[in-house]
Amino acid sequence: MAATYLFRKLGEQFSDANGYPLAGYKLYYYISGTDTLLDTYDLRTGAAVTNANPLTLDSAGRLPSPVFLGSTYNYTESLQDANGVPVAPWPCDNIPKAEVTATAAAGLQKLYLPWAVVTHGPQNLATTDYGNAYEYDCTAGSITVNLPSAGAIQEGTGFCLKKIDSTNNVVNVTPFGTETIDAVAGVKQMAKGDVSLWIISDGANWQVSFFGAYFQKLIVSSSAITATPQTISETAAGYAYEYDCTAGNITVNLPSATLVQNGTGFYLRKTDASLYLVIVKPTGAETIDGTYTSASPFYIKNIGDGIWLISNGTTWHTVSVGSSSVYSRNTAGQIGMFPGSTPPTGWLEANGALVSRADYPALWRYAAACSNTVSDATWSSTYAYGAFSTGNGTTTFRLPDLRGYFLRSWASNATGSLDYGRVVGAFEEQAGLSHTHTGTTGTESAIHTHVYQGASASAGGPGGSGGYMVNAHNVDTGQESASHTHSFTSNATGGTQNIPQNIALLTCISFI
Repeated sequence: MAATYLFRKLGEQFSDANGYPLAGYKLYYYISGTDTLLDTYDLRTGAAVTNANPLTLDSAGRLPSPVFLGSTYNYTESLQDANGVPVAPWPCDNIPKAEVTATAAAGLQKLYLPWAVVTHGPQNLATTDYGNAYEYDCTAGSITVNLPSAGAIQEGTGFCLKKIDSTNNVVNVTPFGTETIDAVAGVKQMAKGDVSLWIISDGANWQVSFFGAYFQKLIVSSSAITATPQTISETAAGYAYEYDCTAGNITVNLPSATLVQNGTGFYLRKTDASLYLVIVKPTGAETIDGTYTSASPFYIKNIGDGIWLISNGTTWHTVSVGSSSVYSRNTAGQIGMFPGSTPPTGWLEANGALVSRADYPALWRYAAACSNTVSDATWSSTYAYGAFSTGNGTTTFRLPDLRGYFLRSWASNATGSLDYGRVVGAFEEQAGLSHTHTGTTGTESAIHTHVYQGASASAGGPGGSGGYMVNAHNVDTGQESASHTHSFTSNATGGTQNIPQNIALLTCISFI
């Protein structure tokens, strides 16, 4: 074999995102870009012994042999589960093959662990120290490690640095001059106990080839805790606690994050199906994820939900939260309107449905505490559609029914305000604003006449002689009429409701 180089060490451990070892997983090596298997080697005896392909991780997720790469082809590495499915971020392609170099200093030739334990600082690493490993005990204080110039180190070589103490002091790895670490200027910090850093020169700057650690201990208690409150000690870092809230809420008081090993913490889990809570409170002005405080704590509400709380040396962060935890949104009872016919995840249509308290515990907790809950009989008989009902009194409750109604802001106790004096959630029948209509039909008072024509005739006068004419004339037969009124009814217009222009949206209520 012309050349080899060490790619993975004997006993190197593989874990999932939660720190659990990937026992029985298989590590395959292929010719880069193909599915053709490519040999790797074990050189512990001085001779090149071909490794199994795949290499099967042991029960602790560790490699059973070192992996030296050959010089024929570039490699693809793939870590796969028992079903042959690659584990992210694998497969890793274009891993360089081993190449013959002019000098023996071309590779990371030696790794003596422990090479030296440094208990003080700063430490200035020299160019001649390449390939060495150093362990740092920061019990007495933080330690600064000054790297030599990456340009003065053989490309592809560097150092392995490891922090071995459990204090909150740190190792500050500082590049030379304006050089960078992973293209970032400034210090690379190693804060957690047993964290390791492999840092390699690319001929101009520093690149991190490995930076990792592990959650050191997770001891699940043998029995659930029922006492309240519980104050956790900083000396219990790494332990897990299970809480049975059947008898009531349990308050968990965290220790100061400054007293807990940076990168460690606790696992807390609720084990019962009751409506009571695990209430997690940080101490003093510390927070959880920068959001939750002692005055506004984090709640674990549902059975099986749990959180990993990790100290960063100053405050608390969650690493993992239960899939059904209300951590992501704590708005049970909120009303929302959506432009669709189906409620989004976490919401129910506010349609007066009778639902299970066990299925929607957070919403029932809100309903029971919001002072707007009536009996189911009252809900149905008095149009209390804006309220919850207590359902059957034991296992169910009823949602408000807001379908088709306009919502109005409650006047609370604002004396003199519009709509003052109503009860929150109360139904109000439609009504129009009081008003009048005015008009007139007129009064007839004119004098009027009737005209007729008189008749003409001739007649003999006395003695039969002579005649005379009866003259035509007009006669007034009318008189002034009295004042009077006429009753009338105006024609109806409009629909069956008093409504403004509007758009219909789906009204929902949050249950988480």
